[in-house]
Amino acid sequence: MVHLLQLEWKKLRHYRLFMILIAIYMIALPAMFLSGASMGFNEIAGGPKGLYIFPAVWKYLGYLGNWMTFFCFGFLGVSLVTMEFANKTLRQNIITGMSRKSFFLGKIYIMVVISAFAALYYLVIGLIFGFVNTDYVMTSRVMEGFMILPRYFLMCFAYMIVAFTLGLLIRRSGIALFIFFTYSIMGEQILRYFVHHKISSLFNNGNGFNDAMNYYPINAIEDLVPLPMPKEANQMMQQALDKGYNFFLTPVEATFITLFYLTLFIGLAYYVFRKRDL
Repeated sequence: MVHLLQLEWKKLRHYRLFMILIAIYMIALPAMFLSGASMGFNEIAGGPKGLYIFPAVWKYLGYLGNWMTFFCFGFLGVSLVTMEFANKTLRQNIITGMSRKSFFLGKIYIMVVISAFAALYYLVIGLIFGFVNTDYVMTSRVMEGFMILPRYFLMCFAYMIVAFTLGLLIRRSGIALFIFFTYSIMGEQILRYFVHHKISSLFNNGNGFNDAMNYYPINAIEDLVPLPMPKEANQMMQQALDKGYNFFLTPVEATFITLFYLTLFIGLAYYVFRKRDL
């Protein structure tokens, strides 16, 4: 494992795009959080300072991190494999004796490390903001961040795996990125609407909305660290829940559904990688 990580690091340390994406994540995450009041989050949090105190800091920082990891690590997940095709390094590694399994595992390992780094950075930034702005620090409120941390890590890793699989299937970074971002931002929402509203309503004489709408891959990943909702929205959600529909997956549901899709995407990527000509 260590040897495979060393090989991957030798490739990435001279890869300018990798360094740029990591720098964007590290700079933009605290910068966006500092500007959270101007983005309207202060109204949800009950005032500008409400964003930055324990335990609210974990939820709002995690939500902004959701967007940052979607962009930065989705981009990186595609690039990790398409750069190998573009630079002919994949074929060279196989010719010089590396097995396909080892090459594939090296990519998985480096994505795990990058995701762990992103999660730890989220933890550090949350602790800094929280301790600076919270007048009275309670251990239980600080510890909420450690409960979100595994889900944040899983979110980062899942975005990368979905993007990595698309990059492996398509091989061209531009097309793969276009499909990844288009499907994530618009495609899945359109699919959910037509499948669960237009089609399902034909068979049940209702509006077609049900909890199954939440079980799509990107939606499940997003619900690992969703946007914290104000009390008014929580009341509306409870009314909808009483009628048999929930807007969000619970953390446990989001975790298990994301793990299911991770297994599916990794299995698909490995199968394609083993069977396809290089």
